[in-house]
Amino acid sequence: MSDFWNLVADLEAIEAVPAETATEAQIEEAGNLIERLLTLPAPTPDALMWKVRYLLEVGPRGATAAWDASLVEQTVADCDRLLGSDAQ
Repeated sequence: MSDFWNLVADLEAIEAVPAETATEAQIEEAGNLIERLLTLPAPTPDALMWKVRYLLEVGPRGATAAWDASLVEQTVADCDRLLGSDAQ
């Protein structure tokens, strides 16, 4: 399993903890894992799709989250690299 998918597994384990019992350390670790995953180049098209789905997940209020550009830029670069940069 690649580093990317190991990080996804770590994040999923933390996200499985009910919010009301999550510790500050777990919340901070989840944030660190999300940052690492979104700034890491996607190693495969499947990894790119994971990133796109994570970024565009619709929350309970019917909207997606607003993400900092530094966390979106790598995913756009992954799209260019894996899908081709001619689509404009």
